[in-house]
Formats: sequence, C-alpha cells, structure tokens
Amino acid sequence: MKTKYLEFISESRYKTHGLSVVKRTIPKMLKSMNCVFNIDYSISDDFVIYFTNLTNGAKDAIISRCELLGYFPSVFSVDNNENRSKDIKDIDDFVKYVKNYKLDTDNDVYIQFESWLDDIVETPKILYHVCRTIDVEKIERYGLSPRSKHKISYHPDRIYLVSDYLSAISLIKQFKEIENIDYSIVKIKPEQEKLNIRRDPNFDSGFYSTQNILPIWINKIEPVKIN
Repeated sequence: MKTKYLEFISESRYKTHGLSVVKRTIPKMLKSMNCVFNIDYSISDDFVIYFTNLTNGAKDAIISRCELLGYFPSVFSVDNNENRSKDIKDIDDFVKYVKNYKLDTDNDVYIQFESWLDDIVETPKILYHVCRTIDVEKIERYGLSPRSKHKISYHPDRIYLVSDYLSAISLIKQFKEIENIDYSIVKIKPEQEKLNIRRDPNFDSGFYSTQNILPIWINKIEPVKIN
C-alpha cells in the first residue's frame, strides 16, 4: 500500500507515545476481543493491522485506543477495496467515516495507522512542492497553506515537500496518472529557523510542514510538461 508516495482527543494529536507502547498494548487488547489479526511494524514509524473477523465494536475500540496513543487511521480497506466517500473533507471526517462503516465479520480489513506528527528535522536550504498550474497565480500571491486532503491516505493539514527536483518530477508523473492536468514545481528557499518540517515516512526524500510557506520564500515556479 505504501510503495508509492500517493499510496488524513486534542493532546494525543500532537503527542505520539511510540511503537513500543503500541506493541505492548494493542496486541493484548485485540486478543481480549478475540480478533484474528496480524500487525506489520515494518513501515517506518507507522503500523498496519490486518483483520479477518473484525467486529464493528472492536473496530471502534481499536481506533479510539490508537488515537489515545497518538495514531490515526490514514488508510482503510475492506476486501482489498479502499473505502472513501465524497463527503470526506478532512481527517476528522475520515475517522468518523471509518468508525461508522458497517462491517461483516467475514470481511478482510486493512487499517494503516500513522502518527499525528513526526519528529521535527533540520530544514533543507531548498525544498520543492508540486502544484496544479492553474493555482500558480494564487500561490505567487499568497504562498502555500496546509491542506488535509491527500490522494490515497488522509492526514491532518499539511504541505507536502521534497528535497530534490527529480523527486518532484516523479510525483508529477504519479499525479498525472490520477488527474491528467498541467502541474508546476514550486522552488522554495525558506528561512530555515522559521520553518519547521517533519520527515514523511511514505517517501524517502519527502517532508511535510503544518506551517504556511510565505510568498517571499518562493524562489520560482516552473511549469512542467510530461506526456
């Protein structure tokens, strides 16, 4: 599910207790509810739980417990079909949707959990962001603001960034598979001490920020033509 970058309790949203606590508590909880499950911890600091007999009550309980530990469901799949709704606008809508989804006990269920916020890392001198070309004029005027809607998974409001130009080109190729429109690359030279960024566990050279990117930090915006 995470081979591609495109593959959303207040305090808990900004304080993740870590996988060591997840490993100590979540399997024990699932066993107490007689769940048949397998947990994959191999994807960075995230984890995935596969279920074959998940009840609706157990689903709600495990999501609520993970939220308390600082994790949210970012991908939800039932019988190998990713489930989403046009009514989902942000991460809160998505979590509500997953909790309200009515399962049959013979469904194969996949839920990917991610931490609300990853650790802050050193901000590179240059960053790149992929945008729709029709948004260029607005970005030049106002800069970039965090958005919650992601193509495959759901997250809190974020601006997604990469640290090299070729990675931005790679993202455009992936975006065009989903929506074949014109894209541009925004080159950003931020004031490093003023912009906090966090490493995106889904992409080797990927980062994200929950702050605005100011117009004065935008060095140039280049339209990119990819057939």
